[in-house]
Amino acid sequence: MNARELRIWNYILDENGKIIRIESIQREHGYEDKSKFDDWCNLEVENGEIQSSVFLKNCNPIEITEEILLKAGFKYNLKGWGLDGTLSLENIKIVNQENGFAILVNEVCIAIVSFVHHLQNIIYDLTGKELEIEF
Repeated sequence: MNARELRIWNYILDENGKIIRIESIQREHGYEDKSKFDDWCNLEVENGEIQSSVFLKNCNPIEITEEILLKAGFKYNLKGWGLDGTLSLENIKIVNQENGFAILVNEVCIAIVSFVHHLQNIIYDLTGKELEIEF
C-alpha cells in the first residue's frame, strides 16, 4: 500500500487486522527522505471512539467483498452493483470481475479495483462525496 494513494477518511486494516479510518497523514519526524515516506508515514486513525497513531508499513488494504458493497449502500441488480441513497447516480455501476471489481460509468469501464480505499477514492472523484461504510 502506498501513502500517495490514501486520503483522509479511507478505511484500512491496522497491524492487528482491525478496520481503522484515516484522520490525518503525516511524514514521521526523522524520516524526511521522501523515499521512506511510504514506510514511515504516520496515520492518525479512528477505531470506534479511540484515536491513535499507526505506521503505514504495519497496515494493509481491505479487500472489496459483496458484503462490504452492501454495507456501503450498494444494491445488486442484474446489471451489477448500483449506488443507493445520497450518492445515487444511475450512471455508476460496479461489476464483479475475475481480477477485481470493474467500475463502470455510462457502461464504460474506468477502473478495476480490489481494495476499499481505491473504491472510496474513485467514488469521491466522481461524486465529490465520501463513501461511508457501516463496518
